[in-house]
Amino acid sequence: MTSVDATTDTEPPPPVRFDDISQAAQTYGDILLDKEADYTLNQMYEMDTHDREDHTFCGVMFNIQNHSKQPLEYLEIQALCVRGNLGPMTCWVTPDSFHHKHETKSEWTLVYKGTNERSRTSYCRLELQRPVRLQPGEKIGVYVHSGLHGDQGLVYDNRRGAISAQDANISVESGLAHISNTPFSPTGMWGFAWRRNRQFVGRVCYGVKYLLWQPAQSIHERFPVAFRRAVDVMLIVDYAHSMFTRLPEHVVWYIINFLPYDWVTDDGRETGNGRQRSISSSAVKILKKSYHSICRKSRACVLQ
Repeated sequence: MTSVDATTDTEPPPPVRFDDISQAAQTYGDILLDKEADYTLNQMYEMDTHDREDHTFCGVMFNIQNHSKQPLEYLEIQALCVRGNLGPMTCWVTPDSFHHKHETKSEWTLVYKGTNERSRTSYCRLELQRPVRLQPGEKIGVYVHSGLHGDQGLVYDNRRGAISAQDANISVESGLAHISNTPFSPTGMWGFAWRRNRQFVGRVCYGVKYLLWQPAQSIHERFPVAFRRAVDVMLIVDYAHSMFTRLPEHVVWYIINFLPYDWVTDDGRETGNGRQRSISSSAVKILKKSYHSICRKSRACVLQ
């Protein structure tokens, strides 16, 4: 194997662009690599809204958007948690938004139906009979309704902003309250059944399915910058005639395909299990100064 002087001024190649690889290599990668995780949901989240109990009535309608910057295949809403006197409960969803659809039942899909006991002080979990998947950037309208007579069915709040709650993956928008115990009815107890500037009170329970890395530019660019730098390093070390030259490129792809998106960080911090490794923003500069150092760091990402 040819050795390389650590002080060489040889310029390393530019970062790999996977839309330039040969068709034969791409085909081999397509056969070899998994496109998505073989588990449905590998991480669960719960996001609570503010809860001031400004009002109670029959229903609330709002939007939820998947705004995650993580490389996700999708996120799946599995349950909504609410409180109130409850009773006969239904949950509905519609594509894009609830706007201009609040009285058009035909544009909504029923995802939960059941009778729930009163729960005024703690949340009652409504396990969706048809879990709802959101692709990256996708938005849906959601409608939670109690068919209980009277005005104590469901707790909701006054609007305090366009976004009533959000976390790293989803945002919940303010919406409408419904004061009729008949879903989608335009008529309530005192005439018009809808009240603007209201927001959902409760909890959204969802899981995520992560995207697996592929040697395709459109997928590669969805991963964090630190991860992409690590991929560059692992492939650039071939240029240095390191130990990785014993591995065909598609085998290196196969290894990268197994790595979770957060395996590499920018700041050098490690998680409690010590799983993460840091590749700094100057990785290519370091490569030019010391090939062997980069080789060791790259192999640590894969083998430790």
